[in-house]
Amino acid sequence: SGRHVFFFNYQGTNAASGAAALTNFSTTMRVIPTNRSEANLISTFFPGGLPPGVTRLDPVSLALLNLPGSKCPGFGDQFCIPSVTPLADNPNVGRLVRAGLGTFEDDQFTVSTDHQLTSNQKIMFRYFWDNSALFQPFASGSTLPQARTTPGKNRFVKLGLTSVLTPRLVNELRLGYNRFFFALVPTEDILLSDIGQTRANSGEFAAATRFNITGTGAFQIGTGVNDDRGGTFHTFVIGDDLSWSRGSHSFRFGGEASKYQLNRFNNFSTRGSITFGAGTASDAPGFQNLDGFQNFLLGRVTGGQGSAGFSTFYFRATDYAFYAQDDWKFNSRLTFNLGLRYELLSVAHEKFNFLKIGRASCRE
Repeated sequence: SGRHVFFFNYQGTNAASGAAALTNFSTTMRVIPTNRSEANLISTFFPGGLPPGVTRLDPVSLALLNLPGSKCPGFGDQFCIPSVTPLADNPNVGRLVRAGLGTFEDDQFTVSTDHQLTSNQKIMFRYFWDNSALFQPFASGSTLPQARTTPGKNRFVKLGLTSVLTPRLVNELRLGYNRFFFALVPTEDILLSDIGQTRANSGEFAAATRFNITGTGAFQIGTGVNDDRGGTFHTFVIGDDLSWSRGSHSFRFGGEASKYQLNRFNNFSTRGSITFGAGTASDAPGFQNLDGFQNFLLGRVTGGQGSAGFSTFYFRATDYAFYAQDDWKFNSRLTFNLGLRYELLSVAHEKFNFLKIGRASCRE
């Protein structure tokens, strides 16, 4: 009212679905008996006896197979790794089908106000606030997927000041800030301690390693190598525009500076991923014809992936832009739109110089 205009808006969303992406899955996997004692597993998968020099199954693999279903609430039955019914055309492979409920929540509001400070000055304010959370019950990068939560936050604020300096000279100053955050947060039900596994970074990442069993009835279980990442991104903007009318000319001059802060983390493969593949001709006698699941039972890793070191980087960049333009009304039927714009785009750098590239030279 009077010299002040105010607007407020709120919007909320609360949704649930069992048909959206990553709320259900269907996969094939190896048929594993419900009797998972070491003796029965040996007689089932090594009917001719264990390979030369091997006296027992790997204790970590045995513990994983006997982990109770309560540790994997999304897909487990009696056991975390479920027992499936064999397919009609393949007694070693069965199909697993599961469905869950995914949810999405979002709250956001907008505030907008304009205020006439004086007859020659007006201030403008805009603010946007948003919080969201997405839950997907089967979102990890494994065929036996665990749940994932994706929180998000967004903030935006803008402040503007319009000043009428003279009847022909107007200045517009604007300031802006935006903050955006997102993360992929895996639900890690299986811990190292649950299966007697050890890893050097267990104090920071307590979840068990991802197991990748290849071959007949291939399946994977555990946190995917790219399942834990996110970032917080800041943008600061300052700009100014000056408008000047003189005769048949309408001049505009201005500039803008944008400062970016990208704080990203990606705990890529920090839990590790180990693969159990089939034996090869280069393996010792008795191991050459083993399939991936047999090597899993023996703890014979045929491949793997892991990482260490820095996982969070702080990128910084600043861009500048300037312009000058003239709308010249040459006559009543012809107007020239003239202008020049210059932009200086910087190369992003890492705040602590973790991404420096060095060049060495040798002299004789």
